[in-house]
Amino acid sequence: MTVVQQTALYKPTQMEAAQQRLNSAISRLETAARSQVLAAGREDIGELQARIESLREENKTLTDLNLRASERIDTTITRLRDVIKD
Repeated sequence: MTVVQQTALYKPTQMEAAQQRLNSAISRLETAARSQVLAAGREDIGELQARIESLREENKTLTDLNLRASERIDTTITRLRDVIKD
């Protein structure tokens, strides 16, 4: 600020007043944009966490199925060996 602008009697020009309003509006828009980005980020995290949980459950199911299939295959192999020995 210049010395003239620092005095209590200084009245900003229309251009300066418009510039101040513009700067204020830009600040409000930036704040709103940041809020939207943060909110979207939180939503994405929630969706990702739900997806991770879903994939964990699917992995457990597939692991259990794999184990049962492996046991059945082992049983079948044992039976076949017994049949071949006889």
